Amino acid sequence: MNPRLDLELLLRRHGWRLYATAALAAALCVAAAGVGWSRVAPPATVPATDGNRQIEDRLRAFRNVLIPRQELDARQRGVLDEATRHGLTLGRIDYSFEGNAAGRFGVATLQMPVRGAYADFRGFLAAVLAGQPAIALDDLAIERGNGQGGIEARLRLAFHTEPQTGEVRP
Repeated sequence: MNPRLDLELLLRRHGWRLYATAALAAALCVAAAGVGWSRVAPPATVPATDGNRQIEDRLRAFRNVLIPRQELDARQRGVLDEATRHGLTLGRIDYSFEGNAAGRFGVATLQMPVRGAYADFRGFLAAVLAGQPAIALDDLAIERGNGQGGIEARLRLAFHTEPQTGEVRP
């Protein structure tokens, strides 16, 4: 058929609605093209940073958190006292110390089995980790206890300490 005749028939049947639909379609195409171009904007520049200063600030913050060697025994006793305060039963406790010459700090570990209620154990861990930022939880294994709804846990806490007196501290 004749395309001109088809167009005339469409215009007579639909009238102003055909013009409105065509205008709306054109506006949507223009809007979609505008959104597409705005997404292809040039990449934003990243502000320059002083990497060395940031690293030194973070290292200084880490060193400020380290436990002084003279306070290590008191801090470890404090952890054990916190466990008994929460009603937990402690087993055989193993102590060890390892120096990190490259990082110029030491790591004293405290490995212990603990028995008690799960809620008490969670409270103990929350109190210890929140109260002493230089302590990290290295290892944790929890098993359901034999009867009375308790648990048996084996945990290893790492105390990050200042270097030994023979080591040089910057």
